[in-house]
Amino acid sequence: MAKLAWTYWNRGRFDKAAKLEIEVLLARIKILGVDHVDTLTAMANLAGTYQKLGNRDEAEILESKVLEGRRRILGDNHPDTLTAMGYVAVSFRYRGKSKEAEALDMEVLESSRRRLGENHPETLRAMGRLAGTYQAQERWEDAEILGLKTLEGCEKAFSRHNGYHPDTLSRCIEDRRGQGLM
Repeated sequence: MAKLAWTYWNRGRFDKAAKLEIEVLLARIKILGVDHVDTLTAMANLAGTYQKLGNRDEAEILESKVLEGRRRILGDNHPDTLTAMGYVAVSFRYRGKSKEAEALDMEVLESSRRRLGENHPETLRAMGRLAGTYQAQERWEDAEILGLKTLEGCEKAFSRHNGYHPDTLSRCIEDRRGQGLM
């Protein structure tokens, strides 16, 4: 069911994807429990679909639950936790909570820089999200500076590949939820 939901998602059939993702989530809660990593992944997938459908309130609630669960199970610096933080930040931005978004974006960026380095695709994604938050705050100069730095980092990563698979590099431009660099 999860793979079929993913297929619907990729074809832009978000209503059908959401229905299946709800079934997947309920089944995982029943079988694996709320705090299982696969259950949290199902919850994150449904949150992303809700974002696409414009259900911002529901998406933020689910994304916050995913973040809480991943922090509890995996710790604050696990890559999946950082990803969840980034999605909560985007939810905050969409709902006009730009200060909260900025704080999370900064936390993700600093952690990614420490763990992965300045030009890792995940660090570049975090930079791009922060640039998007600066845009939402109408901090145009900050958004431009960080956006250009992100673009430069992506160009370097793409030109040399730095040992990254091209699919990984493409994530520094756009992720599953289509939120992209900015």
